[in-house]
Amino acid sequence: MKNIIATLTMLCCAICTFAGDGPAVSQSAASAGASQTIQLVLADGIEIGFANGGNNGGTIQLAFANNSNYATGMESADQQLVVRSNRKFEVKMQPASEVFSYSGGTNNAPAMRVEDVLSLMVSDNATGGQNGYPQYHNVSGANTRILTNCSNGSNQTFSVRYRANPGMRYAAGTYTVNMVYTATQS
Repeated sequence: MKNIIATLTMLCCAICTFAGDGPAVSQSAASAGASQTIQLVLADGIEIGFANGGNNGGTIQLAFANNSNYATGMESADQQLVVRSNRKFEVKMQPASEVFSYSGGTNNAPAMRVEDVLSLMVSDNATGGQNGYPQYHNVSGANTRILTNCSNGSNQTFSVRYRANPGMRYAAGTYTVNMVYTATQS
């Protein structure tokens, strides 16, 4: 019986030691680390478009319906453009042709030169740049700078307005020319 009691006592001591009542056991926490380098490779980015339709601003129709229109000319509404650029920029404009194309019933319609009939002004400028066209100027065939030193940003806007004054020199019909706007980073 003494052997059973001795065995039970030893068993109880062993259980207590493993249960934490015995000597303290120290454990150290293990850790590891890693690092990574992140690089952003940015290219020059610039785009220009019309606020109401991307790269195509639609058709602006100035309908000369009476003699008063011919005498005083006609003016368009403001046409807003938007530039997005990550650098300073400038804006140039030019007609796609030096003369209007003609569509109508006259076989020998005179050539209507753009610079003789059409003028343009920058009526609103929120680009942070200098406006070279705050008043109407005739539109020439050259690539003409209208805004300079404009600030970079994602929503740089400006508006243009057209005025046409063909007088009574031209046959009835539709005269058309495309205006091209170019934004270039400086």
